[in-house]
Amino acid sequence: MNVAPHMLCRSLTTGAVCATRSRGTSPVLPFRPRRPRIKAARNGGDAGGQVTSEYHLLWSPGFAWRTFGTFAFFLTLHLAHGHAIRWPRYASSCWDVLGPLMASACCALQLVMNLLNAGCAKFNTILGPWRPFFLGCLLVTSLHSSPLLRCSQLFLAFLPELLHLRSQRLRRKGRHGRSSQRGMLELRVPGMGCVACIDKVTTTLQTLPEVLHCDAWLEEEGGRARVRLSAGASTATNERLVRVLQSAGFQAELEVTRG
Repeated sequence: MNVAPHMLCRSLTTGAVCATRSRGTSPVLPFRPRRPRIKAARNGGDAGGQVTSEYHLLWSPGFAWRTFGTFAFFLTLHLAHGHAIRWPRYASSCWDVLGPLMASACCALQLVMNLLNAGCAKFNTILGPWRPFFLGCLLVTSLHSSPLLRCSQLFLAFLPELLHLRSQRLRRKGRHGRSSQRGMLELRVPGMGCVACIDKVTTTLQTLPEVLHCDAWLEEEGGRARVRLSAGASTATNERLVRVLQSAGFQAELEVTRG
């Protein structure tokens, strides 16, 4: 006898419900209904949002797996050849300098440019997707380096992660002055492209006495900063915020004002 699938499902469900009503318990169905998956919100509109792929950090989605895969591949290749893979001396010296810079998406160079108020050079936009590859290679080649050289290389390679942890720590410490605040202000900063730029924008805005606290984060195109102003701030403070970012090398546009 052929039984339609929906009739079989209905009979199983009805039988389970009837069998459990007499015992006063909830019905145990032979299948578990699927709940709709809710897609996690991205950083847009949330200053404390999750780290998205635009950051290219170790805890970004899929970053750690790609780094581990590259490390495992080159380590297996290195062990399979019996440690016979050797670079020329000049190539090894160049990699000792360029390897950590490439593995950090030239974060150290961007910090130097921030000191000169030169703005963002888009290093992270270009080199950020390749960071797992360079990190995996650097972790393998650093196995034969001296301890001092290895520590310095890893410090430069993971400089973006250290800057991001520092900015998150400052963000948690800066939550004060809510009772005397005038309002919230949001600025769109299209030239912001890495955690070094986030640190520069945040520290630049927090130098103003009217700013109680500042949050900055990356988006798919550029970034955004949210500023909490004190009660003594005026409307002229809005233009002052834009000017101080322009003097630091970042173009800014005032978008949202919240009372």
